[in-house]
Amino acid sequence: MQRWYGRTWTDTHLAWMTQASPQWGLIWGFGTGERADKYTIAPSVKLGLAFAAEPRRNHFLSFRATATLGGALKERACTADYGAIGGVQAVNCRMAASTLAPADTLRYLLNERPRNRNTLFVEYRHAF
Repeated sequence: MQRWYGRTWTDTHLAWMTQASPQWGLIWGFGTGERADKYTIAPSVKLGLAFAAEPRRNHFLSFRATATLGGALKERACTADYGAIGGVQAVNCRMAASTLAPADTLRYLLNERPRNRNTLFVEYRHAF
């Protein structure tokens, strides 16, 4: 499996916050993506807002929301030779040796959006 799923670069994410005012910040960043013979993770962009305030003495409110655009994982099929019983067929590489028919394994190919593509964080603290 290393031949098909091994990569030379790991999907790397970097993010920064640029202060827009004493209470507001703009979150921005990117993901580099990743590629191997049988899958691709698309590059991504992260955008968001951050807010922090002290509404009363020793009371702290913070809020952060981000969205990730892109970054989808897409897996590609393999070609397997099942000899006299099935010939050459497209199959999910990870499931080629399963008891499923080769054509049935194709529905399990990954095609997913990134996890945590939208986040919301709200915190209220009281120091005493």
